[in-house]
Amino acid sequence: MDTPWQIELLGRLRAVQPDRSVARFRTQKTGALLAYLAYRRERPHPREELIELLWPESDPAAGRASLSTALASLRRQLEPPGVPQGAVLQASRASVQLSPTATATDVDRFESALQAAARARGEREQEEWLAQAVQCYRGELLPGYFEEWILPERQ
Repeated sequence: MDTPWQIELLGRLRAVQPDRSVARFRTQKTGALLAYLAYRRERPHPREELIELLWPESDPAAGRASLSTALASLRRQLEPPGVPQGAVLQASRASVQLSPTATATDVDRFESALQAAARARGEREQEEWLAQAVQCYRGELLPGYFEEWILPERQ
């Protein structure tokens, strides 16, 4: 895979590559799963943690089935034919993670630009970094999604 997926979390949820865009997901929970994995790309997430986060009312077997179905759906969308399995969505029996080299987020670019602006040595440099941050910010974090983990992050 030559170009990483750009995952937009600010203003909408969408995954974009130069030749394709994914903005519709099998279910709202499938979209929320992608959003959580993208927002926290830095580490693998235990499957049990994901089940408890997204399907807390399910019994263990139903939660595992729901997670497996959501992962299969995301894999079909993010790893179409010709893309090796695991190139984007890295899943083992114990954990799940988006590949940090195959994905990037607008949140990361936004936060990096703000940090660079804070370290800027002059007003002009600071203005350039802040302008980049403004370009990344298309709206609040994940509008239309109301999972518990999103609300504090949105604040």
